[in-house]
Amino acid sequence: MNTQIPKRLLIIDDDEDLQELFRRFMEKEGFNVAAAGDGLLGLAKAHAFNPDLIVLDLMMPNLNGFDTLHRLQKEGLGRIPVIVITGFSEQASEQVIRQEPNVVDFLSKPIKYGELTALIRRVLADR
Repeated sequence: MNTQIPKRLLIIDDDEDLQELFRRFMEKEGFNVAAAGDGLLGLAKAHAFNPDLIVLDLMMPNLNGFDTLHRLQKEGLGRIPVIVITGFSEQASEQVIRQEPNVVDFLSKPIKYGELTALIRRVLADR
């Protein structure tokens, strides 16, 4: 009997359809999932939910992904691995983001959920 506690994932993305797809897909994979529609809500959820991993969009209202990454680090949440997703892909930005200490990978939208699930499992297995 497997009594392992499900890993907690937090998605921070202003696309509500993507949030819902992510939630359904990842819950079927056995994860406990929370979502937030912008960086400010995401920071609050990160403190309350204590996720094992965050999937973070870069382009969001109120507090964008870059600023959210830095606030996570400043607010004592820099140990949480982050997978950055974006529909906006620019080589220089991607290289800067990858240098952030808590960023473990960078994926371009549209997201392939099989690829994302494999990446999440790999990251969490290393922790």
